[in-house]
Amino acid sequence: MKKILWTLGVVLVLLIGGVLIGPGLVDWNKYKEDIQAQAKTATGRDLVIKGDISITVLPAPALVASDVTLTNAKGAAVKNMVALKLLEVRIKMAPLLAGRVEVERVKLVNPVIELEVLADGKKNWEFETGPANTALVPPTKAKDASGQGKKAGPVDGKAPGTAFVLDSFTIENGTLIYRDAKGGIFERVEKINANVAAASLAGPFESSGEAMVRGTPLSYGVNVGEFIHGRTIPFNLRLGVTSADAKVQINGTLVGLEDQPKVKGKVKGEGASLARLIQAVGPKSALPGFLGQAFSFDGAVTAAADGADVAGLNFRLGSTQASGDVTATLNKTMAVKVRMAANRIDMDKWLSLPPVDAPSPAKGGGAKAPKAEAPVAAGQTGSGAGPGVDSGAFALPKNISASLGLTAEAITFRGGVIRNGVVNAELANGEATISQISAQFPGGSDLAIFGFLTAENGKPRFEGELETTVNDLRGVLRWLGEDMKGIGPERLRKLNLATRVIAVPEQLQLAGLDLQFDSSRLTGGVALALTKRPSFGADLTLDRINLDAYLPPATPKPAKKTKQAQDIKGTKKTATTKPQEKAPKVENPFSALKVLTEVDANLKVRVKNLVFRGSRIKDVTMDGTLYNGDLELRRLGVAEMAGAQATVTGVLKGLGGIPEASPLSFDMKAGDLSKLLNLAGMDGAVVPKGLGAVNVSGKINGKLLAPKLDVKLEGAGALGRLQGQIEGLAGIPTAKGLKFSVSAGDATRLLKLAGIEGKGAVKQFGKVVVEGAVDGNLLQPTVTLTLNGAGGTVSLSGPVNTLTPTDMADLSLKASYPNLKRLIRALGVAYTPAGKIGGLDIQAKLRGGPKALTISGLTAKAGAVQMTGDIAVGLEGPRPAIKANLSAGAIVIDPFLPAQKSASLWDGLIIRPAARRKPSSGRWSRNPIDLSGLGTVDAEIAFKTPLLQFEKYQLRDAALALKVAKGRVNAEKLTGVLFGGALHAAGSATATNRPRIETAFALENMNVGQALKAFAGTAAATGKLSMKARLQTAGENLAGMVSGLSGDGNIRMRGVDVKQGNTGTAMAGALGLVTALNQVGGLLGGASKGSGLVDISGSFDITGGIARTGDMKVASAVGNGAATGSIDLPRWLIDVKGNVQLAPNLLTAFLSSRTGGRAAQAVPFTVRGKLDAPTINLDTSKLTGGGLPIPGVDKLLKKAPKGVGSILQGILGGGAQQQGTSGSTGGSTGGSEPPPPPSDSSRQQQKIDPVDLLKGLFKRR
Repeated sequence: MKKILWTLGVVLVLLIGGVLIGPGLVDWNKYKEDIQAQAKTATGRDLVIKGDISITVLPAPALVASDVTLTNAKGAAVKNMVALKLLEVRIKMAPLLAGRVEVERVKLVNPVIELEVLADGKKNWEFETGPANTALVPPTKAKDASGQGKKAGPVDGKAPGTAFVLDSFTIENGTLIYRDAKGGIFERVEKINANVAAASLAGPFESSGEAMVRGTPLSYGVNVGEFIHGRTIPFNLRLGVTSADAKVQINGTLVGLEDQPKVKGKVKGEGASLARLIQAVGPKSALPGFLGQAFSFDGAVTAAADGADVAGLNFRLGSTQASGDVTATLNKTMAVKVRMAANRIDMDKWLSLPPVDAPSPAKGGGAKAPKAEAPVAAGQTGSGAGPGVDSGAFALPKNISASLGLTAEAITFRGGVIRNGVVNAELANGEATISQISAQFPGGSDLAIFGFLTAENGKPRFEGELETTVNDLRGVLRWLGEDMKGIGPERLRKLNLATRVIAVPEQLQLAGLDLQFDSSRLTGGVALALTKRPSFGADLTLDRINLDAYLPPATPKPAKKTKQAQDIKGTKKTATTKPQEKAPKVENPFSALKVLTEVDANLKVRVKNLVFRGSRIKDVTMDGTLYNGDLELRRLGVAEMAGAQATVTGVLKGLGGIPEASPLSFDMKAGDLSKLLNLAGMDGAVVPKGLGAVNVSGKINGKLLAPKLDVKLEGAGALGRLQGQIEGLAGIPTAKGLKFSVSAGDATRLLKLAGIEGKGAVKQFGKVVVEGAVDGNLLQPTVTLTLNGAGGTVSLSGPVNTLTPTDMADLSLKASYPNLKRLIRALGVAYTPAGKIGGLDIQAKLRGGPKALTISGLTAKAGAVQMTGDIAVGLEGPRPAIKANLSAGAIVIDPFLPAQKSASLWDGLIIRPAARRKPSSGRWSRNPIDLSGLGTVDAEIAFKTPLLQFEKYQLRDAALALKVAKGRVNAEKLTGVLFGGALHAAGSATATNRPRIETAFALENMNVGQALKAFAGTAAATGKLSMKARLQTAGENLAGMVSGLSGDGNIRMRGVDVKQGNTGTAMAGALGLVTALNQVGGLLGGASKGSGLVDISGSFDITGGIARTGDMKVASAVGNGAATGSIDLPRWLIDVKGNVQLAPNLLTAFLSSRTGGRAAQAVPFTVRGKLDAPTINLDTSKLTGGGLPIPGVDKLLKKAPKGVGSILQGILGGGAQQQGTSGSTGGSTGGSEPPPPPSDSSRQQQKIDPVDLLKGLFKRR
């Protein structure tokens, strides 16, 4: 028996050992096919176990399988639905023997699970065979025998599922992928590390873990209580975002499990920074500072299968609080309704907070998740897109409707309050309607926005209307901190804006823009590209604007005070330049344009009417494109601007550096340049009077600091052109082949503009062409200039140095005019010379600068006249100072005089007989004499010539020293030889419009014969004339000067002998008296041959143009006499009378013997009438006291020599004329007064035999 028991024991031990140890000795890999077949039967999918299978019993039952996959449903995106690197299941032995299943551990290593909603709507987790839903569900109602349902109760007094315990269910590095191709959803949750524990299938449950969702690390914790009566489960869910230090917690219960499950509880959350939470789950960009504040929220949550709502939701951000409700319903479409209201938002505080920087990118080094067996389909990423859908695509769900309502009673901003802020929006059918965005701003302003938000090509699109009204624009601008100083108080009062708004991620458009402010209206459209590089386009029209009312008043710029550097001692420092020092770097003057390289723009702008500086400007247009730092101007123009029009077209490249024109064309027409300059603020600019319309056009090529120019200027009937290149405009400009020219078909207007015109208009200058060139740097250029006009050429050439002001120019001057007559006529003088005057040639060296000029080596030839000398002009003083030393050869004036006039040295000397002189209203010219122009210069002039000749007038060895200073002209010396007499003169005059002249002169031993021949054309007399005088006068014209003449002097004529009577000169009276005396002396006898010479001398005083003398003396062989009288120069009259005491002779002796000693020795005379044709009376009747009656004297007188009869008739009486004469002797060119009737005593005188008388008279001859 004992042996049997031992045998049975051994067998039992062997059986038990076989059961416990045997499975470990079995190769379970041989059963893979059976296991896979059973899985196929259960799921309809292929289970593939590529690794080994291990099943053990001791010390606890365990199943281990590696490299396990479960294939996916047909039509799925990837091959496998499940992929496991390792599966491990361990069950506790003791509870199992007691009839309880206590799972010690279930472990999944690197699991990858693909959940997908297929295109046909099927789900890949629904299997073709076997249970369709493997999820744990609470026990269902059982049916009693009657068929009525009854509540499931505990089995054997225990809760359902109490026989099952799960100590640990762990997932290591798992991946869960969810796809919905139809809905365009793709989600990938990675790095899942979780642990689950269940006391029983009826709870409680506990789980915690972490995962990476959309790149954001999340942590979670959940506690689920034990089922209460099979219908209620308490739970506590905690979620955390570790990188943002934020968490959310939901406490509540899941009720109605047997009927309609519903969640009721409380939700609350908090975080240190809302910005960090947004950056953790959204874009990793910088965010505004107010989002960096701490936040929290809480509310009551109610959720069921048909919807959820959060009531009494309170949200806090910093110190700002808002409250409201969120409701969501789940029917065929989800409906969400959000209503939130805030009492006050402190925007000033929000804006004062510093921005939240973007988070730094995470450093590498973390473990990489293992790849699933099949790669993600093309076009997919791990951040939310379905197959073929861009992960960043924007879409509004069509199966969700939503309503959003946000209000804020007050928003404080910049110290003001924005009230009643409202946002109302709805979402339906994949389109969001923004029904209202409105607010009331300070200044009686309001803003309203209405529109629609849609998804178009995977991008959001907003299209709506924006309207705003500002009743107090100045108040709003002050609120916004804008300074309105200088803007008129009547401006910026009201604003109205209405526009359509179209916005997509890449662009914002304002279409149908209508902006009205004050009296102006701006219409058009604007498009703004919302790209990394700012760009915009605009097509705008402004109807009118008065810029003067918006711009501050212009203030004159204060004059800059320049001080010369001085050393300690007060002496001026002179700048010295060291050769080794480098020139300072010149800054780019166009650097301000660099900002234009950071933006692109396409502009088309028009201003119909604009007022600027009081001028109306019409149709200002700008049509251009700014792209990548280049500006293309299709048109920049002004239709009317101060009488001008202007257009600019072309391209400017490289605005970030030195802009380059390629090319830039411009065209401007101005009717009145002065108006345009005034508009430009150049009020002091001097525009030549009569310039008229001006047209400037041209092109600019190349860098703007080294441009190539081609500019045309048209105006005043002329055409100017500038061609060439100027380099170094930022430093020292340098001309390279810079040429200029001016041409005019008729130079009349140009010469007038230059102030060159005569008394009449300059009409005959003809065509003029000015050409020149400038080479080298503009501080020291070489200049050539040529003027062709009026039949001749003037040229200047040589270097110019602006660095040395005292010696700036060193130019050669050449002028050649073959026809001087044409040149003079071209200058507006109606000139026809009396003879051939030839041409004009000038050569000289021109040196100097702004302070002084010198003309040296002057050689000039005008016809036959040659002139040399030097001229210096000082320009530093208040007036130009001229010093000239000139010498000329013989100068014959006659050919240069106008042919139509017989000119004389002065108006009183006209070379034509008085009988042919036409009466005139006045001898002296009343044309104004204005010397005020001489007051603009100072001068010292020395001039000499061996001969200055006019007709027969010859001033030999002429020398003149002249000074002009401070408005006064001083002729310090005028010397020469005039008609053989030495002339010495000096004088002065005031340079005013009523000159005052003073002069003193002396003329010694002038040859009377030469003078008469020059004046009258024949040497009618001989003798010498000397004269000295000091004279002064003042007047506006020659007539006034003669009338105001005053002074004194003396005159002496010696040895005057008149061959024949002479008239037509101012000496006619003196010469006529000499003629009469000579006739009487020759008749009376007693004088030797050639003794007809007469001396006349005396002094005179002049007052009011009338010369008076009281000591005039006459000495001759006939006798000596004295005279007194006056010469009235203004009226050109003479009135002189005197007596000649006859020397004893035959006639006087004979008459004395016959008359008993009664014959008179004194003969009175008078000179009266016009100064150049007076009446001369020599009263010889006084010799006999009335004349002697002689019978038959008439026949006798006829036989007397020529010239004697009249004298004898006056002495003796008788003859046919005796009754009509008084016995006077003389001549008259202008008639004589009738003599008085003969006295009674003459008729009673003793009769004399005429034969005896004549014999006595003529026998001596």
